[in-house]
Amino acid sequence: MSYPTLSQGARLTAVKLKDTAGNEIGKVVEWIMDVVQGKVVYVVADLKEADNYYAIPWALMKADLQNGGYIVDRKTVETSNVSIDRTAINNLVNDKDFLDRMLTSYNVSGEQTSGQQGERSPSAGQTEQRERSEQTYPSNAEVSEGKGYGG
Repeated sequence: MSYPTLSQGARLTAVKLKDTAGNEIGKVVEWIMDVVQGKVVYVVADLKEADNYYAIPWALMKADLQNGGYIVDRKTVETSNVSIDRTAINNLVNDKDFLDRMLTSYNVSGEQTSGQQGERSPSAGQTEQRERSEQTYPSNAEVSEGKGYGG
């Protein structure tokens, strides 16, 4: 039987990001999830020496199981031009235009990030859950200084 690689949610905040050479280039400050599908869509990253945060699609991240953290191509992230003003982070979950722009910029489809196989009618419970998920809450970066490894 194959088992998933698990991690505790509190340990996912401040997970290190590394470039393809293994150098630390920043950290994850927020995990943006599709709560209906139960999948990460993208992360918000704080790259060293950058003025803004960057959105990175989950499909472009690779877990570094031996050393901890995630590997991303910094050049791809920086040239994607999907930066996020640090003061606007709490509005991301309600900004569908930003999500479309981010996926288009990275040339990643919504199906790759959320695992959806197509549109389906939500049940009453899913509709209620979606409405609750669209409420604005403080970001993980604001309420937690979590440490640890996310892979």
